Amino acid sequence: MREQIIQTADGQKIAVLSDNQSAGGAPIVFVHGILGSIRFWPPILPPRIRESTRWFSISLPGHHPARFPCGFRAVDFTSQRFAETFEEVFNVLFGDEPVSIVGYSTGGFAALNHAVHFPRRVANVLSIAGFSNGRWPGSLGLLQRLARRGAIGRLLFKKIVSILTGNFRLFEWIHQTARVQRQSQFDAVVHETLQAVFQDSSRHNAADLRILFERLRGINILDELQTIRAKTLIVVGDRDKIASYEHAKELAGAIPNAELVTFNGSGHLFFADCLTEYQGLLTDWVDGLAELELSLEVA
Repeated sequence: MREQIIQTADGQKIAVLSDNQSAGGAPIVFVHGILGSIRFWPPILPPRIRESTRWFSISLPGHHPARFPCGFRAVDFTSQRFAETFEEVFNVLFGDEPVSIVGYSTGGFAALNHAVHFPRRVANVLSIAGFSNGRWPGSLGLLQRLARRGAIGRLLFKKIVSILTGNFRLFEWIHQTARVQRQSQFDAVVHETLQAVFQDSSRHNAADLRILFERLRGINILDELQTIRAKTLIVVGDRDKIASYEHAKELAGAIPNAELVTFNGSGHLFFADCLTEYQGLLTDWVDGLAELELSLEVA
C-alpha cells in the first residue's frame, strides 16, 4: 500500500492510502467517519477487492495525518469548500477521470456532498450510515455544541477528545459498546480495525477536529440532493441511533433513482454487526460497476 499527503491550494493537507494502482477499471474512493482514519478501510475490505481493485482511502480534512493550515478559519469551511478540497485531491490523483465513492457516516455525507457539487466527477455513490444534516445526536452532538462555545467550550472539547482517543482500551471499549450484535466471529476483524484506526486517532489535532465539529452542525444539504445524477445506494442499519433509518429513507427519497438497502439488526457500527452482509453487498456493488464499464466499452 502507498501512503501520500496532497496539499491543496489553501494549505490543507489531505492523506491518501491506496493500492493496486496499476489495476484496470475506474478508481473507487473510500472515505471514513468522524474521528476515524484512512486505515479504517483495509481490514474490512473483502480480500478480492483489497488485493485486486484500484482503491483509494482518503482522509476527512483535519484527521491525522491530514491537517488544516495554521490560521484556517472555521467559518470558511462550508459544504462547497469541503467538496472543493476533495476535488483538488481528485484532480491530482485522477485527472478528469470519474470516480465511485464509498463513504461511512461523515464519509457518507462527504460522498453525497461531492455528488451535489461536482456531478461530473462522481459516477456512483455508496453511502453507509451517511447523512445530509450534520446536526448530530448524543455525545457527538454535545461535542459539537462545546466546539461552538468560546474558550471554555473549546477547552472542554479538547479534553474530551484527548480522553476518547488517548487510550486504546477505552477507545475499543467505547466502540464495542456501540455494537448491537455480539457475533464473536467478527471480533478479530473489529479489533484489527480499531487498532489500525487508533494509530491515527490518537494523534488527531483537537483544534483541527473542532473546525469540523463546529461547522458540520450548521450544514444541511438535503434540499440539494435532488441535483445528484450519480447512481446512488443508501445503506443503513435499522437500529442505527446516529444516522437513523428514517433519515436514510429521507435521503433515498430525495435523490433521483436512489436505492435503499437496510441491514436488519445493525446499528451504526456496521462492520461489527453485519460484516458478512456488508462485504457481500460491497463485492456485488463493485462487480456491478465493472460490468457497467465493460458494457460501455463494448457499446
